[in-house]
Amino acid sequence: MKSQKNVYTLSSILLIAALLTQFQNCGSTSAGSSAQSHTSDTTQLIDEYSKSELQFVLDEVEVIDGVQSTTIDGFCSRARTGLMIQWRLFEESHMNSPVAREGELKCKSGQFSAPLEGVDALTCGEAHLILVEGEWGVSSFARVTVRCEPPLRKWLNTDSENLPYGTSCALESRPSSSGPEVCQKICVRADKVVYKENLEASSCSEL
Repeated sequence: MKSQKNVYTLSSILLIAALLTQFQNCGSTSAGSSAQSHTSDTTQLIDEYSKSELQFVLDEVEVIDGVQSTTIDGFCSRARTGLMIQWRLFEESHMNSPVAREGELKCKSGQFSAPLEGVDALTCGEAHLILVEGEWGVSSFARVTVRCEPPLRKWLNTDSENLPYGTSCALESRPSSSGPEVCQKICVRADKVVYKENLEASSCSEL
């Protein structure tokens, strides 16, 4: 088992290094859009197979500040139900540093859920990469960031907005390094930011 774990660790580092380069080249996209691929046909074929076998619900996850624990969820092939999945959390900027979090879980009915404890101990605004590796040889990763607490935040009454169950929204005002303070509306569900919109500064004048 020890030698197998060492192989997993080495493959984790190599996989993240390779995929992160592609991830960073994609740039930002609007909600609901997907980044264009710049890889060869062979790489695209492998990537499509990997995603059908093992993938996260979201490629980027932003966890709201103040949360102590949460889960990072994904999909696995139903044919792999009962098989083990290893997961590891790395600091993106310190790939050679010790693993920040790790554990094992099972593929259950086409889904998996990696439990993250001590989320409040992670540095806010600093990206982490979570990697999952199925014992059947397929891997996937997502970027996880803890949102920094803003100086000003007001939770809104959204009863009239017909939002999905468990969704809460807030107005935030936070400093900007390139100009005036930024006013944002965010919506949160299951400890994760699911919506962000920049607003006119006047929208946050009463915070």
